Amino acid sequence: MESKKLILKQVVEHYLKNRPETRDSDLKLTQLVWETYGFIAPKETAFTLLIMLSRRSIPQFDSISRWRRRLQQMHPEYRGKLWDKRHGLQENAKAELGYNT
Repeated sequence: MESKKLILKQVVEHYLKNRPETRDSDLKLTQLVWETYGFIAPKETAFTLLIMLSRRSIPQFDSISRWRRRLQQMHPEYRGKLWDKRHGLQENAKAELGYNT
C-alpha cells in the first residue's frame, strides 16, 4: 500500500483479506490502518495522535470500523470467527427489546 492518496475502503479490505486477525479486532485493524497512513504508535505520542486525527491525516476509528462491517456484510470470506456469535447476540437483543424478528 504505497499510494500517496490512499482510499480507506481499499486499505481496510487489504487487511481483512491478508491479515485474518483483523477480522475480529477493530483495535488491531485500526493499528494497521493508522500505520499505513503514517502513525507508528511506539514512535508517536498521544498528542501526535490527536493532532493527526484533527487534521484528518489518519482516518477516524469509527470510519475504519464502519468499513470493516460493510465489507464483511458484502464479502462473507472477510468475516472472522466471532461474526456468527456477534450476530446471534444481536437477535437475542432484538427479541428482548420487543422487535419482531
